[in-house]
Amino acid sequence: MIRKSVTTPLTASRRKLRFEAQGSGQAVDIRFDGHRVWSTELVATADIHKIALDWPPALRPYLSGTTKLEVADSGSGEILASGAVRFGLSSKPVSVRDAEGRLLSINKWGRLGVSVAGVDTSFRERLIAHTHEILDHLAELGYTAYITGGTLLGAVRDGDILPHDDDTDLGVLLDHSDPADISLASYRMQRELEELGYDVVRHSTAHLQLTYFTENGSIDHYVDIFTAFYRSADEFCQPIHVRGNLPIESLLPLVPIEFAGISMPGPANPEAWLEICYGPAWSIPNPSFAFVTPMNTRRRFENWFGSQNTNRVFWESRHTAGSTSAAADARSHRRELDTVLATLPPGSAVVDVGTGDGADAITISNAGHHVIGFDYSYKALSRAHARAETETKDSHAVDFRYLNIYDRRDLLTFGAELVTQGTSWHFNATNVLAGLTKEGRANYFLFLKLVMNPDSLAIATFDTNYSVTHFRGDNPLTWHYPLDWLHSEIAPHGLTAELLHTATRRTAHGRRRTATVVIRRSHPSHTEPEAASWNA
Repeated sequence: MIRKSVTTPLTASRRKLRFEAQGSGQAVDIRFDGHRVWSTELVATADIHKIALDWPPALRPYLSGTTKLEVADSGSGEILASGAVRFGLSSKPVSVRDAEGRLLSINKWGRLGVSVAGVDTSFRERLIAHTHEILDHLAELGYTAYITGGTLLGAVRDGDILPHDDDTDLGVLLDHSDPADISLASYRMQRELEELGYDVVRHSTAHLQLTYFTENGSIDHYVDIFTAFYRSADEFCQPIHVRGNLPIESLLPLVPIEFAGISMPGPANPEAWLEICYGPAWSIPNPSFAFVTPMNTRRRFENWFGSQNTNRVFWESRHTAGSTSAAADARSHRRELDTVLATLPPGSAVVDVGTGDGADAITISNAGHHVIGFDYSYKALSRAHARAETETKDSHAVDFRYLNIYDRRDLLTFGAELVTQGTSWHFNATNVLAGLTKEGRANYFLFLKLVMNPDSLAIATFDTNYSVTHFRGDNPLTWHYPLDWLHSEIAPHGLTAELLHTATRRTAHGRRRTATVVIRRSHPSHTEPEAASWNA
C-alpha cells in the first residue's frame, strides 16, 4: 500500500509528473482542479522514492495553463501529493473538455472520453434509459441479452454505473458456435436494430455499438453490444476480450440484477462472469484498470471477426477538437486540389474518399461536378454538412454519407450501387492512403476494381517519407506510403498508376514528401512500368 500520512509536494511539466511516494502497485487518481483526468498504478518499491510518470499521449495536447494538481489514492481518496502547477506560458486554467464543454478523462483504452462523474446528471439518466430500452428491444427480437462488462461490474459492486465509465455494455448469447454463423447473426441483428431507428457502428463482425448524438452532431454516448457464444462446453467466448471456461450454468438462466434502480437481466452467476473478464481482484475498485488480452485470444478473435473500428476514435476526437481535413500547409493543399480539378473531366461524377470536414468535396462540387463524400467519423460529417450550409448554393449539392472503408461488406455494397448507375465514376483520396492500414487499402483497391471502367480516374495524394522522429503507431497522420508499396498493392487488382508530381508540405509532424498519382484500370495488353519510374 501507499503509506503516506502527509501530503507531499509535486512538480509537473508537459512531459512528466513527479512526486514522492512509496508504491506497491496501488491505483492513484490524477486530478486537475478536483476533476480526475487519469488513473494509473505506481511501481512497487520498498522505500520512499521519487515517482516520475509520463503523461498519456491523449492528454498532452491539453497541458497548457494553470491548475491545482492532486495525486489521490483511488480507493480511499487520500491526497498523496498536491501542488499548483503551470504548463507552458499560459496563465489560463487548464481545460480538459470536449467541444460540448464536457469534462474528459483517460478511459481504459487510453483515450479521452466523457465519464459519468464529469458530466451533468442528465447524461447518466439518458445512458441508463437507453440501455434499458435496448434490452427491451433485443428481447422483443428474440435475443438472449444481458448486462455485461463494466455495466455488470458496477451493478454487482455498487448497484449503479461506475463513476469513471462512459458507456454501457450488453451481451447477446447466440446459439451458434462457428465464427461465420456468428458474423451472419450479427449482421442480421444490425439490420433489425437499424429498422428500429438505431444508429449502428460496427466494430467487428461480432461487436456493434449503438450511438446517440447531441443536437449539433457530436457523439453524446453509446451502448456496446458484444455477441457471446460457446465454441465448446469448456470455451466461452465474448469478443473482444473474454475467452475461457465459464459453465453455461453460470450464464443461464438470466437473473434480474438491479442497475441504477432498474431491474436488468444479468448472468446467473455474475461473480463467475466478472472473474473470467477482470480476474480474481474484480471486486476491488481500480479506475486505472486496462484490459490486457492474451495474444492468442486477440489473434483468434481478430482473425475470426476482423477489426472495422481502426482509428475511428482518433478521427472522431480530432474532428471534435476542431481540426480540419486540410493540410497544415494551405498552399500545398491548394496545389493538390488544383491538380484534382485539372485532371477531372468536366461535369464528372466524383467520390471524395475520407471526406473529413467536406472542404475538398465542396470545392469539387462548386467546380461543376456531382459529388458523393464519405467518411466514418460522425463528427467529420456533421462539420461537412455545416460547411455545406454556408459554402454551397444548395446545401444538398454534396451527398455526404457515413461509410467505413474498413467494412468491406458495406464498401462493396456502395460500389454495387455506383455500378448500377451506369456512369463513369472518378475518385479523390487526398491524404488518405498513407493513413490506412494495409487491410484498409486492400478494401479500397478492391472497391476500385469493382467500380472503375476504362474511363474512370482515381486520384490520390499521400505522404511517402518515413519520419523517425515523428512517427507514432497510434497517429495515422504520421504514417507514410512509399510509391513502390502502391504499385505492388494495386497490381493484383488490375490497376496501374501514373505519377503526376511530387512535392513537400509542412505539417505538425514535420516536413512531408508527397506524391500525387492517378490510378486507372489496366488495359488487357498493358505492360507494367519499369521499377525505376516509381522512385521518388
